[in-house]
Parts: sequence; C-alpha cells; structure tokens
Amino acid sequence: MCQKSQYLTLTETENCQINYCKLCKTFSIAYKTCCASFTAAELSQFVNVLENLTEADFIYDFMGNKTTIVKNSMAFIGFCLTQDDVAYLIQSIRESETLFDAFQIIYN
Repeated sequence: MCQKSQYLTLTETENCQINYCKLCKTFSIAYKTCCASFTAAELSQFVNVLENLTEADFIYDFMGNKTTIVKNSMAFIGFCLTQDDVAYLIQSIRESETLFDAFQIIYN
C-alpha cells in the first residue's frame, strides 16, 4: 500500500472501502476489520471465488452465524464471511470495477 495521495477511492460505505493505488496499481479492500490488496487479476479471481460459493461452503459456526473462510491455500489468514457478507462484497467490488473502468476512460 502506498501513500494516501496516490489512492483513488472507488467505493466507500460504513463497512467497506475499496481503493485503487495509482502508483502500485493495486486494489485495496477494507471490509469490516479485514484488509487485503489485489492486482486486477487477483481481484477478478477473488470475485470469481465469491460468486462460486454455494450453501455447502458455509459450514463454520462463528458467534451463531454460518460462515465460510475464503483464503489463499498458502495463507494462514482468510476472510470469515456470512452469505450476506459475500453478497455485499460482490456488489461493492462490481461497483468499484465499474467506477474504475470509467476512471480509465476519462483519465487515460
């Protein structure tokens, strides 16, 4: 992650902020208490994983909520998400992709 002056905020709500760093060309997602950075290809793969989750993937019970853990197989940390979280993240990422595409057209 780079200096704030290099960020373009694409989506910002009470629970989620998605930025694009013009310097390192990465997307950062801060969702509730989690934060991750992705290249464009990695972000596309992350959304693909989220969109392909099924009811059977929500097998963990954390604090009375059925959740899934989304993580890289090489990582020890992942996103613990409910079905509502997944839907919210997909919508937020799709919105930010649309705004990023518009940014690219206008400023490039």
